[in-house]
This record gives sequence, structure tokens and C-alpha cells, in this order.
Amino acid sequence: TAATNIQAAIDAADAGDTVRVAHGTHVGGIVVSNKTGLTVQGGRGTLFDADKTIVDANFASKAAIVTGSTNTTLSGLTFFRGKADGVNVGGDGGGIYLGTLASPNTLIDSCIVRNCYSTYGAVHTTGNSGAVTVRNSIVVGNYGLGGVQAHTGTILSFIDSICEGNNGCQLWKDAGTLIAQNSIYGNTVGTITSLGGN
Repeated sequence: TAATNIQAAIDAADAGDTVRVAHGTHVGGIVVSNKTGLTVQGGRGTLFDADKTIVDANFASKAAIVTGSTNTTLSGLTFFRGKADGVNVGGDGGGIYLGTLASPNTLIDSCIVRNCYSTYGAVHTTGNSGAVTVRNSIVVGNYGLGGVQAHTGTILSFIDSICEGNNGCQLWKDAGTLIAQNSIYGNTVGTITSLGGN
């Protein structure tokens, strides 16, 4: 499925589809809800050109929400100017939010999350999100408390990635599990399992 309107393509996608997003700035956050095996891919799906395909929430919403979905992949995208202030929208995950309905086996691959505002965690997992992997990605320059937060019922693997320059802590394990492997990150809260890097 080719898309310039990302949300319309996501809504129309069937199980196992790939929504391919053209280079450019796409205004408005995206929501992946109750999907199976959906991939949302910017450009070639690589970190090298992720900055050419921008999901700009314009501080009006979270940049991306994944909820009630299984085997979702977000790749080759920049999530920009998402907002989760706890007033107009929930306060967690202004960049990427894994919602209150379980979304197991979510992969965030070769993405950039920047200039987002959140009360807690620019990338935030909660609500028994299950296994979540952030791989080959950069979380930088976000505001609020923390870059990446693993919350209730989540096993979050942060692999070959960078989490630096965010306000507050960089990696934050709350009630979930957070494993960092071959990654670069700053200060942490909670017990982080480190498997090389930093």
C-alpha cells in the first residue's frame, strides 16, 4: 500500500500489509489499532534516510500510538513534535506510545524520535505491552521526564541504539523489564540489564 495520507492507508491495511510512506513531512500523528503484522515503513526503511520521512504531530497529539495490535513494525521514520502533556492527551509517550491494550512483538526499527514532549518517556510502553524491541534507532532532544520508559508488563529491548540529550533520565525501567544491548545512553532510573555498549 503506497501512502501520502498515512492514517488512511493504515486504516485500510489488511493483516501482513506494508504501508510505504513517501519521503516528506506528513502532518498529524498516526494510530495503529487492532492490526496484525502491519509494517509502516518510511523510504527504504533504514536509519540513513529516516530523517527524510517525518511524522510531524505538530504538538497536537502523540506522534505514534500502537494499541491492541500484534507484530507491528515501524521503520525508517522520524517521529517529531509529538505531545503527551497529561492535559489534552495522556501524559506518556509523546513520540511513540504503546497503549493500554496489549501490543506484543512490536518492533521500532531504524527510527528517530526527537523534539517530542511527554510527562513520562518519549517512547513509552505500558498496559502489558509484551515484548517490544527498539533497534538501530535514535531517541534524542525530547522534553519531559525521560527518553525511553518500560512500564507495566513490558520486556523492552533497546539494541544498537542511542538515547541521549533528553530532558530527565535517558532509560527508565519502571514496572517492566528494560534490556540495553550495544547501545549508548545516559543516566538511568531503575535496574537496567546491560549487555554491552554505553
